[in-house]
Order: sequence, then C-alpha cells, then structure tokens
Amino acid sequence: LKLFPKSIRACSSLGSCTQLQWVPLQLGACRICIQAACHSLHRGLADADSGIGARGLGRRGSPSGRWMLQITQPLQIEAQKASLESAAEVAPWAGEPNWSVPETDSALFCPEGRWASAGGCDGFIFVWHVDHPGAVPPCVRCCVAHFDVCTDHVVDWERMKCLSVGGDFNLAMLDLMGGVVRSRIKSDAGPDCSLLCVDGDLSAGKAAVGAGAQAKIADIETKTWLMTLQGHQDDVHGIRSDWDTNQVVTSSWDRLLKLWDLRSGRCVRSLEGHNQVCTKFDVDFSLQLALSCSDEDRLILWDLKQGGVIKTYDGGLATANDASVDWKTMTAAVCGPGGEVQLWDLETGEITSTITTGAATTGASGQSVDVDWERRQLLLGTWDSQVLLFDLDSGECVKKLRKPRRTLTRVHLKK
Repeated sequence: LKLFPKSIRACSSLGSCTQLQWVPLQLGACRICIQAACHSLHRGLADADSGIGARGLGRRGSPSGRWMLQITQPLQIEAQKASLESAAEVAPWAGEPNWSVPETDSALFCPEGRWASAGGCDGFIFVWHVDHPGAVPPCVRCCVAHFDVCTDHVVDWERMKCLSVGGDFNLAMLDLMGGVVRSRIKSDAGPDCSLLCVDGDLSAGKAAVGAGAQAKIADIETKTWLMTLQGHQDDVHGIRSDWDTNQVVTSSWDRLLKLWDLRSGRCVRSLEGHNQVCTKFDVDFSLQLALSCSDEDRLILWDLKQGGVIKTYDGGLATANDASVDWKTMTAAVCGPGGEVQLWDLETGEITSTITTGAATTGASGQSVDVDWERRQLLLGTWDSQVLLFDLDSGECVKKLRKPRRTLTRVHLKK
C-alpha cells in the first residue's frame, strides 16, 4: 500500500485485516496487477464481509466490488483526462533498448509463415516469427498500443492488423507490418468502465468491446460507437462476435454468459450456472456451442441455441483463466494457476493430459492460451511475462518467446 498512496483508496474492510503481506505488489505494478492481487486477498475476507462465499467477488455494491472500484477509479480518471495524440507522447520509454527491436530483427518481419502475438500490462503488442529455427525466436515487432495496460487484443493475420483495448480507454487499430497505431477510438462509456476485452472483424469493419458492465459495438472505419448492449451487473471480461449471424456472446464477473442479437440489440439468452466470476470462454457460432471458464474448478459447455447447460466439468484447475477448443474433436485446452494447462475430452469429461511450465508457482499462472490443433502446438502466456510454445503431444516446451516484462493478458497463434 505504501507504493501507491495516491492511487489506492482502501475500504473499511481493510481496517481489521492483518494479512496485507498476501498482496504480491511490486514496484511498477500496473492497475490490473493490483486489481488481481486485491481480488486474491479479498477471497479471505469475502465470506465474512459479503456472504457470497470464501472465494467470491461481488458486484460493485458489495464490499469487494466497492474496493475494486476505489482502487482502480483514480487511475482510470487520470487516464481518461490524458490527451492521446500519438504513441510517443504517452510512451517515452518506447525508444529504450528494453522496448525497442533491433533493425536486424525487425527486418525479419514478413506476411508469410507462422506468427505469434502477445499483449500485456506493459501496454505493448509483441510479435514473433515462430518458424524461426532457434529455440528463442527474436521479437520482430514491439508496438506501443496503449500507455496503460493492454487488456486484450485480436489479430487479423491475413491483413497483418490488430485491434486492441486498454486501460487508457481506447480501442486501437495497429498495423503490424509498419509497427504503428493507425487509429484510436476513445470510449464514451464513462470513467468507471474500463475496456477489458475485444473481438472484431476488419473485413466487416466492426469491433465488439467489453466496457465495464456493458458491451459496445464500434465502426472501425468511421471511428464511432454504434450500439451499447446493457444487461450485465458487473465487468465484462470476455467477448466474441460473429457478423454473419449478427450475434455476440459475453462473459462477466456477474457469473453470467449472455447471447446478444445485434440486429435488435437485445439479450437473447442469459446463461446461469457458474458459482463464481466468469472469466473467458471459447465459442463456435456455427455449432452454437460455448465453453466457459470461471474462478472455480468448473467448466461449463453451453447450448446457445436452446439456452441450457449441456455438461459441467468439475475437479480441474482451481481457477480456469482461459480455454481454447477444437470443436471438431471436442477437445479443450484450459490454463490456470501453477503453470498448468489441462487437456479435456469434452465428450467423456476426462482430463486426458496435463502440460506444465515446470514452475508450480503463482507467478507461472497461465493467463491466456491459444492452440493450433492441426500442427499440434500450444501457445501459453503467463502471469510472470513468459510466452511459451509447447508441443501438444509430448508436452515439451519447444520455444520461448522473450520480450515482455509485465503480466500477459492475451496471446494468439496464427493458424
């Protein structure tokens, strides 16, 4: 707490807490790291303070929800007041050796081959050529996307462009070939509505963004917000869109998944089944199936068409942070604490194998996972800023992608 006297406004529940050493804050920790650390600490307080369970995190009206808001809001307001004219104005560190790419490595960038990307709490988007013969492929792009945390990003590998959102309240479009931000759209959702997740289709010129407890639709070409989808009671941390069917699926810390019709802007399905906050999910719009993760040892397979639970999977990771599904074989890769990735057979409900980083610590917690199921390779982004490429069959780490220095929020693998 001494490191952030101007940013942290603790609520009364801290008054009687004698275990502040639980919070793993480090000098230079970003707002998302503080929020996650306080989330972890508050699990021990939630049972007494809010009655929602020993591991629960309540709505903003609950003590834990107010705490999150009081911690993050001062930083969010400061961010919203900032005038963002260019990346150089908000990221003076971009020219330093730790944040720049040597010209020899930058010249390796080309549209062909297989690529991996990562975004995280340093506000950058990193790109690697995973076909490089070395065990540690060079980083060929280190793009300043946001002056605050880059909370999520999605890549159009065909166009070599990227959409990202961050703690600076901006939806940014990056040209990965040139390594620059081409446009920004400022959020109009308010100072307590951070942009937490994004999905989009550059061919359609549209993006879907989680902004606080709302989902918002943006026109990338005109740089305008077209629609606001309201219905969640807490922050939206996962969003996926399909512009052919005009559908959007969202997951929220209110423990719900929602299916939206973009033609009317109405919520078509509200899916209830998780006992703790719902984080990320994977979806197949053609099959109308979704697999959701939550802050508990439970995964849920949903029927979006009928609006019901097909199957629940208990007894896995204590916290499931992200999932990637092969819908042809009904196999899911799920990452979580301890540096583990579990492979689930969704038809039998069994864990078929487990991949580990070899460091069963909180710092190695898997935050994001993406899988190339045809080439049998898995990309993992961790809490301690590692980007690791695994052979899916042997479980061996075949490449280490180095450059990030903060917690990873999302990784992508070109398929």
